[in-house]
Amino acid sequence: MRDGGESVIRGCYNIGSVTNKYDSVVGGIVGHLSTSGHGVNVSVTISDCYNAGTITAKDCAGGIVGRMQDGHTVKNCYNIGQVRVNGDNILDGAGAIVGMATSDNEITNCYYDPSVTPVGIASGSGQAIAKTAAELKSAEMLTLLGSGFKADRYAKVNNGYPLLSWQPTAAADAIDNVAAQIDAIGEVTPDRADAIHAARAAYDALPEADQALVPNADVLQAAEAALAALQPSQPGDGDQPGGGEDQPGGGDQPGGENQPGQPDTPKDPSEEPATGAYTGVTLYAVWAAFALSSAVIFSRKKKKA
Repeated sequence: MRDGGESVIRGCYNIGSVTNKYDSVVGGIVGHLSTSGHGVNVSVTISDCYNAGTITAKDCAGGIVGRMQDGHTVKNCYNIGQVRVNGDNILDGAGAIVGMATSDNEITNCYYDPSVTPVGIASGSGQAIAKTAAELKSAEMLTLLGSGFKADRYAKVNNGYPLLSWQPTAAADAIDNVAAQIDAIGEVTPDRADAIHAARAAYDALPEADQALVPNADVLQAAEAALAALQPSQPGDGDQPGGGEDQPGGGDQPGGENQPGQPDTPKDPSEEPATGAYTGVTLYAVWAAFALSSAVIFSRKKKKA
């Protein structure tokens, strides 16, 4: 930054590795903010930025800015990336926020994880605030950083660390949409069936890993069970009368005329055996044979006489 005037760098982040193999400074957002001189005033403000990448230089490396010289501002930033130097003659060193800062600069409301990079500002003036990983992911940190940041819901983008307000969160939005549909079901009645089915379809459309993150999935399951209990049983299902092959009147029953489950079919009287008639004819034949036999015996006796 050497052309003079006031400049603002806002809402930027880095997640890649940045390496300078030569004798120069390097930073996650800006390498070098130079001083005013030769009749030119330079003032740069860097705000609402973060670095999660690995920053490497021979000397003077910073997570946000490598080197700051007079008249610049860094505020509302954080670093969770490793910053390191590997030269033979280390003068400035590696700082989580700034590698080297002269006295006429302002560094405010900037945070870093000391377990990743031990110091916030490697050399010079200024101060950065150390926080644990849990603190950096907390709701309190969002309040400290201000409106330029938002939560990484369900840790889908930045492992739970704050996101810039403009960063997309499509996966988290989809999870929240499913949760909202489930909340909207309300009391389970038959006319809520469409809402329950729609919530189920939205839930099933999520990747399996994201389904596990839906906070009220158990409410959907309970609603489905309650809806099933409200619906009447359908005839012909399972053990319903008149159902499968093993039911009375089914396909495997013997073919008799009056099987269980079969309606009684009216019979044609002409097809029925005339039981009474057969009995009368039989008795008459027996009587006639007896009479004939008696007549023959009587006739024989008469001839002998």
